[in-house]
Amino acid sequence: MSYDAATSTALINRLRSDVDALQVRIATCLYQVALGTSGGASVAGAWTLRQINTVHSDPFGLLVGGVLTSSTWTVEPGNYQFEAISSYHSTGKTRTRIWDVTNDVLVGYSISGYVYNQTLVNLHQTERVSPHKRTTYRLDYYTEQAKADGLGVACSVGDLETYVVLNIVGLDLQPV
Repeated sequence: MSYDAATSTALINRLRSDVDALQVRIATCLYQVALGTSGGASVAGAWTLRQINTVHSDPFGLLVGGVLTSSTWTVEPGNYQFEAISSYHSTGKTRTRIWDVTNDVLVGYSISGYVYNQTLVNLHQTERVSPHKRTTYRLDYYTEQAKADGLGVACSVGDLETYVVLNIVGLDLQPV
């Protein structure tokens, strides 16, 4: 098969148009509390649910029903990347995990962290999932030390305190 310049140009322009029409689909969920309020007390020695209480944005409807239920999120079948950032203060050995609630299985762990005395650390975790049915997930944490403000220290700047950011990225490309 041979192509002339006009055909090649038409194909390239169509490809550019198709690529320009694709969008990254992201939903962002947060754990937010009133200004001046800490992120809460950490629980030592047990995997504990990390609270997420706000759907900040979900313009593409990635979350089933557009809501969080008891700090869990549910997605339809597809391909996703979960990116979680959560704060910890003076909790010693600390780690997060994403748990598949529907199938009662571990999705993955964050890197291991050691949050030294009087320091504040944000743990980052990124996981890719491809559920074949509607599936619910949650973010858990494990800390070595219980501390009254172990889940984040208030900075008292702005309107609200934010201690968890969860981005749910739809990896299945959708045209505009």
